[in-house]
Amino acid sequence: MRVDVFYRKMSPKTQAWIDVLGGLLFLLPVSVLLYYLSVDYVASSWAIRERSNEGTGIPFVYLLKTLLLILPVALIGQGVAEILKNILFIAGVGGSHTPEKVEPI
Repeated sequence: MRVDVFYRKMSPKTQAWIDVLGGLLFLLPVSVLLYYLSVDYVASSWAIRERSNEGTGIPFVYLLKTLLLILPVALIGQGVAEILKNILFIAGVGGSHTPEKVEPI
């Protein structure tokens, strides 16, 4: 997460560098850690085909827990795409680095 007060005053190349470093130092390691810590938890749920103890509860809890593995994989994919996009922008090969527009509520 970046502090937009400082970030918005920086040049687009500096913003791209911050985005690359943030992705490499925070997003990717946290996503890999989340995946690593979830594997055994999800595997044990699949092994017993975990169901809710409630009569009207969710019948396939193990499928929901599988999302704990899908989320970090999706984050890693998006993180790699954003990092590559910013590296290409920094190298001047292509792409653009435009700040996200936030609409007022």
